[in-house]
Amino acid sequence: MASIEAIADGRMRRANLDDGLMKPFHGEAAYCRTVAEGYRRMTGFNVCICGLARDCAPALARTLPWLDKLCAQFKNAHVVIFENDSKDDSKELLTSWSAGRKHINLFLDDFGTATIPAAKSSTVNPSFSYFRIEKMAKYRNQYLDFASMLSGLNYLIVVDLDLYWIGLDGIAHAFGQDIPWDAQFANGRIMDPRRAGLGDFYWVTYAFLEVGDTSRQTETKLSNYWEMLKPLAKGMPLFAVQSAFGGVGVYRWEAIKGLRYGVEYNQKDPRIEVLVEHVYLHRQMIAAGHDRLFINPSLIVYYDKGPRSRTALYAELLVSSLRHHGLAGTARKLWRRIVKRFRSSYFPVQK
Repeated sequence: MASIEAIADGRMRRANLDDGLMKPFHGEAAYCRTVAEGYRRMTGFNVCICGLARDCAPALARTLPWLDKLCAQFKNAHVVIFENDSKDDSKELLTSWSAGRKHINLFLDDFGTATIPAAKSSTVNPSFSYFRIEKMAKYRNQYLDFASMLSGLNYLIVVDLDLYWIGLDGIAHAFGQDIPWDAQFANGRIMDPRRAGLGDFYWVTYAFLEVGDTSRQTETKLSNYWEMLKPLAKGMPLFAVQSAFGGVGVYRWEAIKGLRYGVEYNQKDPRIEVLVEHVYLHRQMIAAGHDRLFINPSLIVYYDKGPRSRTALYAELLVSSLRHHGLAGTARKLWRRIVKRFRSSYFPVQK
């Protein structure tokens, strides 16, 4: 098996997202000052960096070297990763990477559970089910338990280890803020070939809640947030929220010390059975008076390859269809789409 450094080097050269994210933008001078101040402050802080892992070996080849760079920015940094039930090389990569390094703490388990359960009813989306979120809350509480045993801890950083790209400057920008804050969350973005019309947009909205929102979560609401949050861009001011995550969360330890992830039932929605575990934690923070929660638009991460042309997106969609449906199946899908577009253009439905 190739070393993690060799794999990461090749893949990061191909990704090369920094080139696309370093273009001039409004407020660049202020942004650079904040980043510089953040790096200066980070050298005086003790942090615990946490994550969950399952069947994400290709992503680990990118994120683990990035974690090394992140750790180097702080006075002291502990890393705790909980892995479970991986069938790929995730366990091996994590074990090799952590060998002989006392600040890295791994917990490798096999529970025999599904990542996302099979649908048990005709209505509830398995991704939003009690079964899945209760399991995720239990896993996340393990890193809170570990962090609670560390002395002198200043901040807890939670990272999705299956991200494609994370910028160190975004983390520094969070620490360079002059306004008081209890948590900052990433501007987690994607360019999804299945939703090419959206372009580059904020991806996982399940954890997002606007300040004061007490209405139930619905799939329509979550998809509407894609458009609402799409304009978030580097250099914009912090955006106050009731809850968010976006792939990275930076928490002031005193604001979450003693709190837990958990499960809260949604308001009788047929598709979204429960709220995500992040919402449960963040509502506890707010109830305890730690309500300064923000999305930081400059803390940019990507769940995929990042900014690319619409032509490239459609090409990826075509390749995926050929892989899953073959040439004949792909041709049928394309023909149905052409016919549907022709009918809607020349024979509009009469209202």
